[in-house]
Amino acid sequence: MSIANLRRTRWYRILLLVLLAASLILLWQLSVRVLSTSQAVNTEDHWRYWTAWHLAIRGDDPYDPINRLQFREEIPQLEKQRQGLPVILTPPWILLLITPFAPFAYPLSRMLWILASIILLMACARWIWQIYRGNNKLLWAAWLVTFIFFPTILTLRLGQINPWLLLGVIGFLYWTTSKPNDWLAGVSLALVAIKPQLFLVLWLAVLFWVIRERRWKIILAGGLALLLASLPFLITNPSIFQQFISTYLADTPVEWRTPTLGYLLRLLFGDHLFWLQFVAPLLGVIWIIFHWRRKRADWHWLQQMPVVLYASLLTSPYSWTYDQIVLLIPILAVTARLLANGWSKSARTWLVIYGLINLAVFILHRYFTDEYFIWLAPALLLWYWLANRAISKTQGMQVDQAT
Repeated sequence: MSIANLRRTRWYRILLLVLLAASLILLWQLSVRVLSTSQAVNTEDHWRYWTAWHLAIRGDDPYDPINRLQFREEIPQLEKQRQGLPVILTPPWILLLITPFAPFAYPLSRMLWILASIILLMACARWIWQIYRGNNKLLWAAWLVTFIFFPTILTLRLGQINPWLLLGVIGFLYWTTSKPNDWLAGVSLALVAIKPQLFLVLWLAVLFWVIRERRWKIILAGGLALLLASLPFLITNPSIFQQFISTYLADTPVEWRTPTLGYLLRLLFGDHLFWLQFVAPLLGVIWIIFHWRRKRADWHWLQQMPVVLYASLLTSPYSWTYDQIVLLIPILAVTARLLANGWSKSARTWLVIYGLINLAVFILHRYFTDEYFIWLAPALLLWYWLANRAISKTQGMQVDQAT
């Protein structure tokens, strides 16, 4: 019996339902037995979103670390948390994204969150594949590239919110290129504003482009989306933005030990030289100004987004390796080009190198803390650049042979 005929049988549908049920049970057990343990709660991030949502709904300060102790019955491991750290350090509008998951008990919320993240990442990979005209028959390769990416693995393990960032960037890319819609492009940018510090270069590029193209609806839609997302929590806690700003200034995140150029410079020249943290963002601003002036007459987001994303991550004032999940856009874009003509020797070579980079990070991350992985984004940029050069060289040789 062929695979096509097998898919039409009753037993195939029953098998899918059984596998789905087994996967849900496995995720539930993972949430209860692994992701809700003391060790997991000490390192992961979903409990921060979960407790912050409940605090905001009650009208309490969701950024006050002392308030987390209200949830010792639901998450006993919070008793061991360091009291100096804020519950979360992201803007209030992110709480709307937590709303479908937070009302449930913590283990169930964690399970639903990881399930939603997996589905969202699969959808994002498919969307990128479509935008960059990947071979539909090799969509499974796009999913494989997505889920062996170390920032993807770390995002899922920690229950991070980064898949929504990726969705926002893809949405903006799609609604400004494939199917122009300024309102939806602006709403997509509101998702990117979940972690605005990651995208200084992107924000400036968008601003320059909006001014040049007079696409004011994008800015208006993004602002309205953020306002509407914040409104439910402003009603329950009118001081929530003041609490966020006060916490942000009191616990300045750029002082953290992150895999960024700023922290490396402070490590080399003196941790007390706080201003060194802002050298990288300044370089990013200078770069995008010159890059925009050179490319503005022929600016196409499909070509420019990959390099703008790399520049944003490399010059961020603070970020972590899991934030590099947005680099799936350039990674899948070049993968689509590599596999345009099937599994050539060049495609296999570059994808094996990509796999080895991620394997190395996966192994080393067990022994070294995150700040040591400042080399990951530059390594991925080098891989992207060399793979594109190899593709262009191959295409050039094919043209020469044809002529």
